[in-house]
Amino acid sequence: MFKQVAEAQFLPIAVGLAFHEWLPGLAEDLEQPVFKIGSFLLLGMLVVILAVALPKVLTAGVLPVLGAVLFATSCLLIGHFLGGPEPESRLTIAVANSTRNAGLALAIATANFTDPGILGAIATYALFSSLAGAIYSNLYQKKLAKQEQKTQT
Repeated sequence: MFKQVAEAQFLPIAVGLAFHEWLPGLAEDLEQPVFKIGSFLLLGMLVVILAVALPKVLTAGVLPVLGAVLFATSCLLIGHFLGGPEPESRLTIAVANSTRNAGLALAIATANFTDPGILGAIATYALFSSLAGAIYSNLYQKKLAKQEQKTQT
Protein backbone atom coordinates (compact mmCIF):
# COMPACT_ATOMS: atom_id res chain seq x y z
CA MET A 1 0.00 0.00 0.00
CA PHE A 2 2.89 2.40 0.70
CA LYS A 3 4.11 1.93 -2.85
CA GLN A 4 0.68 2.93 -4.20
CA VAL A 5 0.60 6.05 -2.03
CA ALA A 6 4.18 6.98 -2.97
CA GLU A 7 3.49 6.59 -6.68
CA ALA A 8 0.20 8.48 -6.60
CA GLN A 9 1.06 11.23 -4.10
CA PHE A 10 4.70 11.73 -3.20
CA LEU A 11 6.42 11.15 -6.53
CA PRO A 12 4.39 13.69 -8.58
CA ILE A 13 4.69 16.32 -5.87
CA ALA A 14 8.43 15.77 -5.47
CA VAL A 15 9.01 15.96 -9.22
CA GLY A 16 6.94 19.16 -9.47
CA LEU A 17 8.79 20.82 -6.59
CA ALA A 18 12.19 19.84 -8.00
CA PHE A 19 11.25 21.13 -11.44
CA HIS A 20 10.07 24.43 -9.97
CA GLU A 21 13.24 24.75 -7.87
CA TRP A 22 15.80 23.89 -10.57
CA LEU A 23 14.10 25.39 -13.64
CA PRO A 24 11.93 28.24 -12.32
CA GLY A 25 11.77 30.17 -15.60
CA LEU A 26 10.66 27.16 -17.59
CA ALA A 27 8.21 26.21 -14.83
CA GLU A 28 6.59 29.66 -15.09
CA ASP A 29 6.44 29.46 -18.89
CA LEU A 30 4.74 26.07 -18.71
CA GLU A 31 2.33 26.99 -15.92
CA GLN A 32 -0.62 28.07 -18.09
CA PRO A 33 -0.33 25.32 -20.73
CA VAL A 34 0.00 22.65 -18.04
CA PHE A 35 -2.94 24.14 -16.15
CA LYS A 36 -5.10 24.03 -19.29
CA ILE A 37 -4.05 20.46 -20.02
CA GLY A 38 -4.83 19.53 -16.41
CA SER A 39 -8.28 21.10 -16.65
CA PHE A 40 -8.97 19.25 -19.89
CA LEU A 41 -7.79 15.96 -18.37
CA LEU A 42 -9.95 16.57 -15.30
CA LEU A 43 -13.01 16.94 -17.54
CA GLY A 44 -11.98 13.81 -19.46
CA MET A 45 -11.63 11.86 -16.23
CA LEU A 46 -15.04 13.11 -15.18
CA VAL A 47 -16.53 11.50 -18.29
CA VAL A 48 -14.65 8.23 -17.65
CA ILE A 49 -15.61 8.17 -13.97
CA LEU A 50 -19.20 8.95 -14.87
CA ALA A 51 -19.31 6.03 -17.29
CA VAL A 52 -17.68 3.62 -14.84
CA ALA A 53 -19.15 4.82 -11.55
CA LEU A 54 -22.70 5.77 -12.47
CA PRO A 55 -24.09 2.23 -12.16
CA LYS A 56 -22.50 1.91 -8.71
CA VAL A 57 -23.69 5.38 -7.69
CA LEU A 58 -27.27 4.55 -8.65
CA THR A 59 -27.22 1.57 -6.28
CA ALA A 60 -25.42 3.36 -3.42
CA GLY A 61 -28.47 4.95 -1.84
CA VAL A 62 -29.20 8.44 -0.57
CA LEU A 63 -26.87 8.62 2.46
CA PRO A 64 -23.65 7.66 0.63
CA VAL A 65 -24.48 10.11 -2.16
CA LEU A 66 -25.23 12.89 0.33
CA GLY A 67 -22.03 12.06 2.24
CA ALA A 68 -20.00 12.12 -0.99
CA VAL A 69 -21.43 15.49 -2.00
CA LEU A 70 -20.76 17.00 1.44
CA PHE A 71 -17.26 15.54 1.66
CA ALA A 72 -16.31 16.67 -1.86
CA THR A 73 -17.62 20.16 -1.16
CA SER A 74 -15.78 20.28 2.18
CA CYS A 75 -12.51 19.19 0.56
CA LEU A 76 -12.84 21.91 -2.09
CA LEU A 77 -13.57 24.58 0.52
CA ILE A 78 -10.70 23.48 2.76
CA GLY A 79 -8.29 23.52 -0.19
CA HIS A 80 -9.60 26.88 -1.35
CA PHE A 81 -9.24 28.62 2.01
CA LEU A 82 -5.90 27.02 2.87
CA GLY A 83 -4.51 27.46 -0.65
CA GLY A 84 -2.68 30.67 0.12
CA PRO A 85 -2.91 34.14 -1.38
CA GLU A 86 -2.04 33.21 -4.98
CA PRO A 87 -5.22 32.46 -6.97
CA GLU A 88 -3.55 29.77 -9.10
CA SER A 89 -2.23 27.98 -6.02
CA ARG A 90 -5.60 28.24 -4.33
CA LEU A 91 -7.33 26.68 -7.35
CA THR A 92 -4.76 23.91 -7.69
CA ILE A 93 -4.81 22.98 -4.02
CA ALA A 94 -8.61 23.02 -3.83
CA VAL A 95 -9.06 20.70 -6.82
CA ALA A 96 -6.17 18.44 -5.81
CA ASN A 97 -7.50 18.22 -2.27
CA SER A 98 -10.86 16.96 -3.43
CA THR A 99 -9.90 14.74 -6.38
CA ARG A 100 -6.54 13.19 -5.53
CA ASN A 101 -7.89 11.34 -2.53
CA ALA A 102 -10.64 9.75 -4.59
CA GLY A 103 -8.16 8.43 -7.12
CA LEU A 104 -5.91 7.09 -4.41
CA ALA A 105 -8.84 5.46 -2.60
CA LEU A 106 -9.99 3.80 -5.83
CA ALA A 107 -6.47 2.52 -6.52
CA ILE A 108 -6.11 1.06 -3.02
CA ALA A 109 -9.64 -0.37 -2.93
CA THR A 110 -9.46 -2.09 -6.30
CA ALA A 111 -6.09 -3.61 -5.39
CA ASN A 112 -7.20 -4.87 -1.97
CA PHE A 113 -11.00 -5.31 -1.87
CA THR A 114 -13.67 -7.01 -3.93
CA ASP A 115 -16.69 -5.87 -1.91
CA PRO A 116 -18.96 -3.96 -4.31
CA GLY A 117 -20.25 -1.82 -1.42
CA ILE A 118 -16.79 -0.40 -0.74
CA LEU A 119 -16.09 0.16 -4.41
CA GLY A 120 -19.55 1.72 -4.86
CA ALA A 121 -19.02 4.18 -2.02
CA ILE A 122 -15.61 5.19 -3.32
CA ALA A 123 -16.91 5.42 -6.89
CA THR A 124 -19.70 7.67 -5.62
CA TYR A 125 -17.19 9.98 -3.97
CA ALA A 126 -14.91 9.89 -7.03
CA LEU A 127 -17.78 10.91 -9.26
CA PHE A 128 -18.92 13.80 -7.09
CA SER A 129 -15.42 15.03 -6.27
CA SER A 130 -14.53 15.07 -9.97
CA LEU A 131 -17.76 16.84 -10.86
CA ALA A 132 -17.35 19.38 -8.06
CA GLY A 133 -13.69 19.94 -9.01
CA ALA A 134 -14.56 20.53 -12.65
CA ILE A 135 -17.35 22.98 -11.80
CA TYR A 136 -15.18 24.81 -9.25
CA SER A 137 -12.23 24.99 -11.64
CA ASN A 138 -14.37 26.37 -14.46
CA LEU A 139 -16.08 28.99 -12.28
CA TYR A 140 -12.85 30.05 -10.56
CA GLN A 141 -11.01 30.42 -13.87
CA LYS A 142 -13.81 32.63 -15.19
CA LYS A 143 -13.63 34.74 -12.02
CA LEU A 144 -9.85 35.11 -12.40
CA ALA A 145 -10.22 36.09 -16.06
CA LYS A 146 -12.75 38.80 -15.15
CA GLN A 147 -10.46 40.14 -12.43
CA GLU A 148 -7.54 40.20 -14.87
CA GLN A 149 -9.62 42.14 -17.42
CA LYS A 150 -10.61 44.70 -14.77
CA THR A 151 -6.96 45.09 -13.80
CA GLN A 152 -5.89 45.67 -17.39
CA THR A 153 -8.53 48.35 -18.05
